[in-house]
Amino acid sequence: QPEPNFIPAQDSDFSYPDQLDDFFKPGGLISRQLDHYEHRHIQEKMAEFILESFENETIGITEAATGTGKSFAYLIPAILFSVRHQQPVLISTKTKSLQDQLFFKDIPFIHHLVRQSFSAAILKGRNNYFCRKKYHQFLEFQLPHLPITLREQMMPTVIYQAYTQTGDLGEIGKSDPTRSLARYLSADAISCFPRSCPHKRECHYYQARQQA
Repeated sequence: QPEPNFIPAQDSDFSYPDQLDDFFKPGGLISRQLDHYEHRHIQEKMAEFILESFENETIGITEAATGTGKSFAYLIPAILFSVRHQQPVLISTKTKSLQDQLFFKDIPFIHHLVRQSFSAAILKGRNNYFCRKKYHQFLEFQLPHLPITLREQMMPTVIYQAYTQTGDLGEIGKSDPTRSLARYLSADAISCFPRSCPHKRECHYYQARQQA
């Protein structure tokens, strides 16, 4: 089963520490759960700077070298601020690979660390999602005119759309022959009319938007 695109919060008695130091210091929350964790002073200072930017509602710009632990340095203060003030926080990435790393690796680790006391969702651009409207139109108007060999090539896509929980086309490997056809059936702004779409309730893109 593919990973869902939402991490729910659970009832938790976790008490967030007042200081970020309790997360990052030797013997702190991270080091007790993560083998071979090394305390990095620059990582902790970066996290403090980001939290101060949140709290003071100011723009903060920072950079750090590879190996600093930047993901935790901005994720933990963002989560801490969000929980303290009951406000959502948006994290935007340049690449989908980093987005997937944050959502499927780093955020679940922190989620476990703080006893599942926050929720998180992942949202990508519209054309990253499988469009059920395009799929059904393809079955009705185009598939009947294809040779039998090409119809057989549709089977992996039929199976994919039946089992995917997210409709995220990133679930399909780059070398998978299904990928090009599935990309052809991706959602786009030109053909998307949510008010009149018969598949809006099961639309992967709008489900992801609602969760986010």
